[in-house]
Amino acid sequence: MRFGAAYVFHLGERYSVEPSVAIDLVDGEDVWVAGLNWTVGW
Repeated sequence: MRFGAAYVFHLGERYSVEPSVAIDLVDGEDVWVAGLNWTVGW
């Protein structure tokens, strides 16, 4: 099972940055995951 949260920061009309954090709960273990997404709209 995964629980996570993210927030989108818009940088102009075409670009955005989205930092995220999640926790995976698998077989009694907790695994933390952090990421950063960079998006470009066409």
